[in-house]
Amino acid sequence: MGSDLSRSTVVEVTRKYAKLYLAASKKDKGRMLDEFCELTGLSRSRARHALVEAGSRAPNVVRMDRRRSRPRKYSADAREVLKHLWVLSGGSCGPYLAAQMVLLLDSLEAHGELVDGRGHYSPSVRTELESMSGATIDRYLQAIKATASLRGFSALPDFRPFRI
Repeated sequence: MGSDLSRSTVVEVTRKYAKLYLAASKKDKGRMLDEFCELTGLSRSRARHALVEAGSRAPNVVRMDRRRSRPRKYSADAREVLKHLWVLSGGSCGPYLAAQMVLLLDSLEAHGELVDGRGHYSPSVRTELESMSGATIDRYLQAIKATASLRGFSALPDFRPFRI
């Protein structure tokens, strides 16, 4: 087995084999795959994936994270105001917070809690908050929900058994 090779050597061999592998016929690919597996110690499945990926990748481009990155749809100001609204609402879940968003924003504006130009709040932030779905709200609040502990009164009575 070729498991004695260093990682950099495996990468170099993969790059050399990748170009040949993509241009080869089906029979030649099978033969090349066997040689590559014997040389590197990888399984056939992993070796095939490595060769195809290395052959189709642009040269000198390094991907640090394999996940797809999309720009955020909502601004940082909207996310900050959302955290504030979540705390003021008593820690409501995303769908409930989305359903009561307009009412909550109206009442907080009327009582002076949210003022245009102060504390990340503006009309554009309000528009963003009103357009957020419940699932999006839950995703954005995931980190704060994990760390925050909202304590208050329980809606249920205390059900401890009576002692006689």
